[in-house]
Amino acid sequence: MRTNAWSVLQQSAAAGLAWILAEWLVAGDHHPFFAPIAAVVALNTGFGVRGVQAVNLLTGTLIGIIVGASAVWLISTPSLGLVVATLIATLVAVAVGAARVTIAQAAAAAILTVTIPYGGDGGPQRLFDAALGAGVALVFSQLLFPTHPLRLLSQAEHELVFHLHRLLVRTAHVADRRDDAQSEVQDALVSTHTAIADLESARSAALDIVDRTLRGVYLRQRTRTRVAAAGPLEGVAVMCTLVATTVLSAPGKSQTALAAVVREVADVFARVAEARSTDGAWGAAAFWDAAALRAEELRETLPGLRRRLEDSGPETDAAISAIDILCDTLRRTAK
Repeated sequence: MRTNAWSVLQQSAAAGLAWILAEWLVAGDHHPFFAPIAAVVALNTGFGVRGVQAVNLLTGTLIGIIVGASAVWLISTPSLGLVVATLIATLVAVAVGAARVTIAQAAAAAILTVTIPYGGDGGPQRLFDAALGAGVALVFSQLLFPTHPLRLLSQAEHELVFHLHRLLVRTAHVADRRDDAQSEVQDALVSTHTAIADLESARSAALDIVDRTLRGVYLRQRTRTRVAAAGPLEGVAVMCTLVATTVLSAPGKSQTALAAVVREVADVFARVAEARSTDGAWGAAAFWDAAALRAEELRETLPGLRRRLEDSGPETDAAISAIDILCDTLRRTAK
């Protein structure tokens, strides 16, 4: 919520600034709606890729305005011009292999160019306003409020560990009490898979930041090291989802014993969520250091659990094996 509020605040400020600058720089009958629209759309994406978003948006706007202005000049019927301009602008954007935001912006710019009367020099004036809005967005994203790649990565790591803890706690609760709360586990599984994807995106965005922004130059080596260290966490997360599904597939008579072990693993993630690395930002290194010892202790208890539940069927054996692999993954990754 805090991150979203900060993003919305930046978008609002950038929209207002883009409008003020456009009115100040251009005299006469001028309604620069393209400037605030460009600023908001460019900043309306995840931290770390907003500069790329601004460039993509400007490319789409350029395509849409050129095609829309040409349609106004060549086609006298507004409705026909709208259809033709939208079609051609979209096809051009697709043909050049543009991103989805570029394709959508090309179509939107063509529609606005054809349908809304405009003062000044028409197409060139609209393009100036769009470039101004994208420029304001670049100033916000690259100079005033650049994204810190290590902080971006730490947030995604911490969020994933939080969801892993919640998934295992809910799994242990359902297995222990055998109540009808399977939907809570399913919701936790969905949230966990989303968090895994978010970490993957954060790792990619962190590398983009250090390669494409001014701020990233002096953080390049540290960021690449942290991105590599965060990679195994995705594998750990996948194993946690496997533990949840196999434990709840085991026979009811063995789920209580399995729940106790799952709860112990969940406690590992709870402690890890509070760990801090030496540079003051939560990171994967702190995760491995905190989890390895406890994972080894838990793994040593699994042979006894397997012997006690040896008559419980292959589903129980599969659940114990999943827990064993998870603990071993934590232990080996820490080395």
